[in-house]
Amino acid sequence: MLRALNGYPTYSYVFRNKVLLLDFFETTCGDCQYEAPYLHDLREQYSQEGFEIIGISKDNLPPNQIAYNASQMGINYPLLVNDTQVEASFGGPSPPRQSKKITRTPWQCKSVVPGRSIG
Repeated sequence: MLRALNGYPTYSYVFRNKVLLLDFFETTCGDCQYEAPYLHDLREQYSQEGFEIIGISKDNLPPNQIAYNASQMGINYPLLVNDTQVEASFGGPSPPRQSKKITRTPWQCKSVVPGRSIG
């Protein structure tokens, strides 16, 4: 289950009847910092038509630091904290094993089942 930065679970019914773009990102990732203004503009342009972006932070930072970094990047959309099981279900890397280090590649996907918890 994905949780907001405040620790509360997030449910997909909040985004009912919206087209979603899920952005798995890190606030310390150069590519993610580069794409943030474009995602901001995309949301501004299409939000009135039912489009929403959900940022899913893969940062290994405290939530207040993630929020601060995201605000510096100009992120204006809801932020959730990543869960590796959820990420894997969307085609991201499988949850890491203790003996291996996984490097990150930025990617996005669109798919949420209405009325179910995200994750």
